[in-house]
Order: sequence, then C-alpha cells, then structure tokens
Amino acid sequence: MDNITHGLLGIAIGMLRRRDGGPEADRPLSPTDKAVAWATFAAAELPDADVFIPGNAMTYLDLHRSWTHAVALAPVVAAIATLGTKLVWKQAKASTVYCWSLASVLVAHLFNDWLTGWGTRLLLPFSYAKLGLDWVPIVDLLFLVPLAAAVWLARRTPARRRRYATAVLAFLAIYAIGYRGIAHTLSTRQVARQYEGQSVARLQVSPNLFNPLGWTYAIDLGDRYEQGAVYPWGVSGPAVATAKAAPDDKVVAAVRNAPEVKPFFDHFKFPHVTYESPGEGYIVTLSDIRYKMRGGGMTYKVTMTPDLRVSGVK
Repeated sequence: MDNITHGLLGIAIGMLRRRDGGPEADRPLSPTDKAVAWATFAAAELPDADVFIPGNAMTYLDLHRSWTHAVALAPVVAAIATLGTKLVWKQAKASTVYCWSLASVLVAHLFNDWLTGWGTRLLLPFSYAKLGLDWVPIVDLLFLVPLAAAVWLARRTPARRRRYATAVLAFLAIYAIGYRGIAHTLSTRQVARQYEGQSVARLQVSPNLFNPLGWTYAIDLGDRYEQGAVYPWGVSGPAVATAKAAPDDKVVAAVRNAPEVKPFFDHFKFPHVTYESPGEGYIVTLSDIRYKMRGGGMTYKVTMTPDLRVSGVK
C-alpha cells in the first residue's frame, strides 16, 4: 500500500484512543496524547525504511517487505517509534505509547500490505515466502479518500475524532475484507470456469487500479500466458496471449539459473523473458506478464557476456 495510506491509517488508529482526562475539547493534550498521535503515525511508516537499503534492483526485490515487515519483528518497530516520541515527550506513558504503536505497525502497515499483491514476508524468520492476498491495489482511492476525510474532520472537530475513526475503520474493514475478498473469490472462480479442462499451471486475479468493480487475471497454460478482464459475474472480452520462451533456450536457461537475478524469479510468478544480441553478449529483458497488460509494465535489464555470465543488472 502507498505510504500516504499507511500514515493516515496509523493516525486513524491513534484517534481511537480516549485522550487523558476525558473529551479532548475540554483540556490541553497531555504528553501521552501527543506521543501516541505521533508514534502511531511513525510506526505505520517505519517498515518501509527498507527502501533505503543500498543495492541494485534485485536487492530491492529481495529485501523490500522482508525483515522490517515480519510480524515477529513488529514489536521492535513499535519500540523504535515509542523511543523516538519519548525523546520529545519525556513524560509520556511508555506502555501506552508502545501498545498503540504496536497496533499501528500490525494493522496500518503489515496487514495493509498483506491485502495487496506485491507480496510480504510476514512469517520471517520461520518462512521466506512472500504472502499477498491481491485483494486491494497498491493505491486505492476508496481506501485513501475516506481516511483523509476522517483525519481532516477530526482536526476540525476533535471532540468527535473517535467517532470518525471508528466509522472509517469499520468502512475499510467492510470494503477491503468484505467486498474485496468476496469479489476476488468470485472473479477467480469465473476464470477457473473459463479455463476448465485446460492444463493450468498458475492462476492469479488482481484488482483493477482504476475500476473497483473490475479485476484482471493472468494464467499460465504451460506454453503461453493469457490475460484478460474479469468481473465477479463473468469473464469480459477475449484474452491476450503471450508465448513463453522455449524451455531449451540456452540464454533463458542461463538467466533463470543465475544467482544475480534469483530475486526476480522468486518474486514474480509470471516471468516473461526476452533478449537480443546487439553485438557481443546479450541484453535480457525480464518482466512479469501481469505488469505488461496492454503493453506497459515493469521491466529489468540484464546484460550477459557471450559465455552467458551476468555482467550487469538494472
């Protein structure tokens, strides 16, 4: 999920807490009130500090959403957020700040990322698998706009902030877990029914970034990929087919087995490999077919020597 949504969700979680001394309109904020507000925001953002780890594109694929996103290390992230705010508000009650920070890490960031399809290593150090429900797009205005509205209204009428927080969090739970989860399940069934009887190696349904009713699917049929649009009530239109590289192609085999690009094949489940030989050696283009729907997409360039060793990745 995008960082604006993470931060706003963290603030909304902090808004659920009853401030010290009763209704916040009646008296100034206590140090604990201020520390909780800032710590829940910071805790919701801190896991994405892993984007600053130095390295190339493959390092990013390997380490983003890994250790800082593990449930087992969420208490450490919450402790960092708590310590940071305690440096400013020394009189704040540490246990209160810590508990709300931990809730923010788990819900506003880790759970939120799990709803998307990028994949999150939630179970480290016990499992290296990337988990993602693929119910919600990375940026979802139906997530972002209600959160922003609730935070804005709470700032204008602070006495009602807990009502706004409760209302927006209830809406997001119904939307993300209820509607999105059910629609994803129904859309997946529609695609499975469409390809019934064919040899399917993998099927994934993902949310449409601009249409909350629509979904896109990618399916691996062994010798080719197919993609298309789907709704909970049926598949829409013809599929777009993309041929897969021949399994005995020496360049494709070499790049698949190269440790330098292993994070790509670990992360992307519908890999598409093409290459050209402009002179000596090869330039290999790696992409995931899901991100190339209608010709666009996320790609990585790998340069290889004539003897099929990786000489560069970007």
